[in-house]
Amino acid sequence: MLNLKNNILAFDVGEKRIGLAVVKKNSFIVKPLDYLDNDNNFNDRLKQIIDDYEIDLLVVGLPRNMSGELTKQTQKVQEFVNQHLKGLNLKIVYQDESLTSVVAEKNLSSKTNSKGQIDSEAACLILEDYINSL
Repeated sequence: MLNLKNNILAFDVGEKRIGLAVVKKNSFIVKPLDYLDNDNNFNDRLKQIIDDYEIDLLVVGLPRNMSGELTKQTQKVQEFVNQHLKGLNLKIVYQDESLTSVVAEKNLSSKTNSKGQIDSEAACLILEDYINSL
């Protein structure tokens, strides 16, 4: 049985919102967190989450097109990582995020789910895919 050795924070990066999910070491329970707005307050709120959950690994969803090639959105995610995550001195891993937002929206059956809830559910799927790849 796989044993997680890190507290992991996953990201579904969008232009307006960042969906977040977390899993604690020695656990397989992936939990969605509230999304964060991609704005000037993002870094301060992110640092608080990293401290609160004692995060030591970041997993970032990396978009690709249906044939597996990199896209313009891939470049935007990489720029986001360089701007906001590289300076945190935490290990960063990219995980393919193909169709996670579509699946997340289907998983959340209620029509009242906000875009932010869908983004955080997508982050859960990214994190689950990462754990399953270990």
